[in-house]
Amino acid sequence: MDYSNNKVGRDRGGVGMGARRDVGKDVAEKDAPFDFAAAYQELSLSMSRVHISRFEELPRIDLYLDQVLALVADELSFIPLEGEKLLTGSMVNNYVKQGLVPAPERKRYSPRHVAYLLFVCSLKRSLSIAQVADLLSVVDNAQVDLLRAYNDLVSAFEVAIAREFSDGPEGRGDPVPMRVYDVQGVEVDDGVSRLLTTGIRLLASKVYVDHVLELQSRRLG
Repeated sequence: MDYSNNKVGRDRGGVGMGARRDVGKDVAEKDAPFDFAAAYQELSLSMSRVHISRFEELPRIDLYLDQVLALVADELSFIPLEGEKLLTGSMVNNYVKQGLVPAPERKRYSPRHVAYLLFVCSLKRSLSIAQVADLLSVVDNAQVDLLRAYNDLVSAFEVAIAREFSDGPEGRGDPVPMRVYDVQGVEVDDGVSRLLTTGIRLLASKVYVDHVLELQSRRLG
């Protein structure tokens, strides 16, 4: 049978030749030494572009649990290493039971729930859950304006992450101190601001260590 004008015959031949070329390319790339400098430069660039949604940017409609899990994973995708999960349904249930996150209303989660989950899932990277609970208690006791504090926290975190991964003269510098206000608009005790500022710096450093160690491991093979 003549396959010269047969689409299946031509496609099979084309795929076969392409596959052989791809395999050769893959083998060459596998044998090539890992370029740590290029990988770090790419990592640094991605970390400089991190953006976490401000409260007003979060979905205005209430979400179901599976939607919340997807949203949190997307917002904090720069934190975990490959294959890790920052949040699962059972974790959310445990956080609700422990009082870290408000209980959902009719199995739905509002922007306020999402903000709490982003706070907890971020800080648990560098603090124990018990310490995160203690920090939330300090914030609640000071009657902190949570909406304003959330936006200030994510902004400070973005700056801290960018600085931590920067190789410029501003890299790894001290973070800009946060100012925290209560619901009346009065600045709260400086101890609370310092706790949050230091917590953000610690978190950024933990993310740096995790990701750079992963690159070092790849370089060592």
